[in-house]
Amino acid sequence: MSKMYLMRNKPIRIFFYVFMILILVFANACQDASEIDLQTSTENEQSRSHSNAPIINDNGKINLNGKKAPSFDLVLKAVKTNDFSIELPEGWKYDITPGNLEFGIVAYDPVKPERRIFYFYIFNPFMKSEEARDFFKYYYGGSSIFGSCPLLEPATVSEFYYKWNEYSDFLNLQGYNFDYMRFGELNIIETHELENYMSSYSLDSSVVRAHLTLENSNIPCEGLLSGSVVSLGTYYQNNIDCYPLSVYNVMGIIAPADEFPQLQEKLAGILKSFAFTDSYVSSYLKKSEDATKAILDNARAMQAVYDSYNAAWHERQKSNDTISQKNSDATLGYDRLYDAETGEIYRAEVGWYDDYNLNRNEYDKPQLHMIENNDDDRYSQGIDYYIYN
Repeated sequence: MSKMYLMRNKPIRIFFYVFMILILVFANACQDASEIDLQTSTENEQSRSHSNAPIINDNGKINLNGKKAPSFDLVLKAVKTNDFSIELPEGWKYDITPGNLEFGIVAYDPVKPERRIFYFYIFNPFMKSEEARDFFKYYYGGSSIFGSCPLLEPATVSEFYYKWNEYSDFLNLQGYNFDYMRFGELNIIETHELENYMSSYSLDSSVVRAHLTLENSNIPCEGLLSGSVVSLGTYYQNNIDCYPLSVYNVMGIIAPADEFPQLQEKLAGILKSFAFTDSYVSSYLKKSEDATKAILDNARAMQAVYDSYNAAWHERQKSNDTISQKNSDATLGYDRLYDAETGEIYRAEVGWYDDYNLNRNEYDKPQLHMIENNDDDRYSQGIDYYIYN
């Protein structure tokens, strides 16, 4: 082979050697990466296995792995607009009704929207009877406002909340785009008197306690809801009173059932902090002379509701607490337990207690027991600890 030939092919040979070296380096790198991935996967698997393994304390007992329940220490922040002011927990959001509806606000925790408060100045119209609604249907058509609005018979706050979704549909048909809150299920279990300045002339002023879910949520909730049903007059046609009903100061507090005992007073306090601004009151008085006392006495209304909510909660029937908490536990997959020595309440995933009960002497706290179905006192207490498997 001539020297000239070697010179001509030297670049090719160099490229070949470099190419082979790169292949070897790449192969080694892939092997190392594979080994690293395998090692990482093994470590993760060991970590997962270790995290699920029982934690043994110094006495050779299994640690219960109970975590303190959240305390719900809400840090409030003042929110002020041209129309209103309110103190909301940090991170909460709020929606207000559009300008073509009377004022309303719904405030909620975006992390858990079931925690919420709401206030609406007035909802109307509602018909007093089917005959009154038929009168407007006959003379003005089924799509007319008074011919298509909901019926409120009996004229009670409970009936109003049962008609909530129907009224929302009615507003949407009228073009108001009212989709701020809808109920999935609603069961009113108690009714308490609401003592406010409207009580003397309203047909019904009440605080109702409800077990409920919100639309598109399966989380069982509790709520204290209120309002005042008012008839501002009469208008007889064919011996039928066709004057519509109004519901003033529609407001409420809602939270998941297992949180409501701890949150009830805090949420009522948030509602109490709501106030219209002087400029809003002045502008409203200029545009309407109808029931402006409800606007002027807003601060008194909020104080009355705060007092009535707290009174209703303290006067509640504890047997309904049991129903609410058992329903919540069953839906979310939990059992409710109590510590026979300290009286503290625990919550654990369904099935955990079965294994614990068989091996309770191996645990550092062998004194936990299931709460009996008729133990209203314990079901009325808040949860102190969560047990994680």
